[in-house]
Amino acid sequence: MDDGDVGTAVVGLAGTPSEEIAQSVQAEFSPGAWYFVNDVIPAWASGTWLEPGVAAISGTGSHVFGVNGAGESWRTGGWGHVLGDEGSGYWLGRHGMKAALHYRDGSGPETALLDAAVAFYRLDAIEDLSSCHGTSPGAVPRPVFFVIVRAVRRNRPRGASAARAEEKLERPERGA
Repeated sequence: MDDGDVGTAVVGLAGTPSEEIAQSVQAEFSPGAWYFVNDVIPAWASGTWLEPGVAAISGTGSHVFGVNGAGESWRTGGWGHVLGDEGSGYWLGRHGMKAALHYRDGSGPETALLDAAVAFYRLDAIEDLSSCHGTSPGAVPRPVFFVIVRAVRRNRPRGASAARAEEKLERPERGA
C-alpha cells in the first residue's frame, strides 16, 4: 500500500489506544488523518451502519457502546480485567475458579467446578493450581473459562439454564 492510497484511517484497538501505538503505526504509513479508538466503536459502526444502536463485546474483555436517535453516545465497561470486564470470558473464568476455591476452603457453596479444574489441569489437588502454566498464586490460567463452561454443561440438568446449573450439581467431597 502506498502512502497516497489511504486518506483517512480508523484503527480500533482493544483497551485504550496509547500514544506509543499511534506513533508506531503512523511512522509506517502517512494517511491524511488517523483515528485510534477503542474496538467497540468500529464494532458499533459496522454493526449499525452508523445508525442508532448498541454494540456489545464480550470476549476476553467486555464493553458496551451505544448511540441514541439524537446522536448521543454512551458506554459502559471496557475497564480491563482488574477493574471490570463483567460478563467477559476472563471474568466468568475467574469467578468460577473463585467459587471452586471458596468451596474448597469451606467458605462457599458446594460446586463441581473444583473437580473440573483439577481434572482439566491434571493436578493431584487444587493446591497445585499455582504451579501450572507458570502462574503465581492468585493468577487465573488462561483456559480457565473452558473449565467452567465444560463443568456447567456436563452437570446441569436437561432444560436448566447455565446460570442455575450450579444449584443442581452433585456435591463432591471437599479437599483437606
